[in-house]
Amino acid sequence: MAFADDLLEQAYHLASLETGDPKQSSLRRAVSTAYYALFHLRIDVKP
Repeated sequence: MAFADDLLEQAYHLASLETGDPKQSSLRRAVSTAYYALFHLRIDVKP
């Protein structure tokens, strides 16, 4: 799960990178990175 944790940390960093009103591109990239992290969490879970 380390990879997913790193991705979530990166998503948080991207979302909070700019003070005040962040750029939409930063927020979109943060959401995309968080989604990718959730994907990796899902495929790593064993049934």
